[in-house]
Amino acid sequence: MKLDITKDDVVFSQRDNEKRPSGACGATSAVNALNISEIPYDFKTEGQPEDALMAFLDLKEGGWKKLKEVDPGATYNPWNTSAVISWAVNKMVGKNVVRVEKWTLQEMIFHLAKEQAAIVIGAGWTKSSHFVAIGGFETDQENILDIKKVADIDLKKLKSIRMIDSWGNYKTGYKDFDKTKGSIYNLDIATFKKVVFVDTKKTCQSYFKNLA
Repeated sequence: MKLDITKDDVVFSQRDNEKRPSGACGATSAVNALNISEIPYDFKTEGQPEDALMAFLDLKEGGWKKLKEVDPGATYNPWNTSAVISWAVNKMVGKNVVRVEKWTLQEMIFHLAKEQAAIVIGAGWTKSSHFVAIGGFETDQENILDIKKVADIDLKKLKSIRMIDSWGNYKTGYKDFDKTKGSIYNLDIATFKKVVFVDTKKTCQSYFKNLA
């Protein structure tokens, strides 16, 4: 069966962003995750919503202040870490809709199946690492949407992951892209695991339609 919550008509590209397009994968993936998770937000302003999110992440009293709290000795930017991106999304949405988790692949699939809401992850899709959103999967496991426990997810039957990539298509080395629209594609599970899982658990920005 296939689970696909992606929306082909609403997928943002970072390439046409006003604010640091080459570094805006985190902010753009966050907005793509909000869209496909059907979580309302109101920070479009005059431009694109991911530019508004990037602007907040780049504020001295916004993302930079939070980064110092999270990692006082950080030598990276606030838009490059899941902790600060998730915090900024929750602040701008006005309620908690995303939290940072460390999950196994089984836990990621369980979340997608039960919540039908997105996950954002950073991994070595590019030389400098890159955030993408995940909006589904394909599996030969029947009735996966009815499963009650993480342990019942059969990874041997998992075939592919549905990717929402704001930079373009990883499978073509990012030679295939639309400057005004992100790419949606299926990535075989062997490649996904090779790129994403250095350890058994992966840091995820996990989105929820109803998060207390």
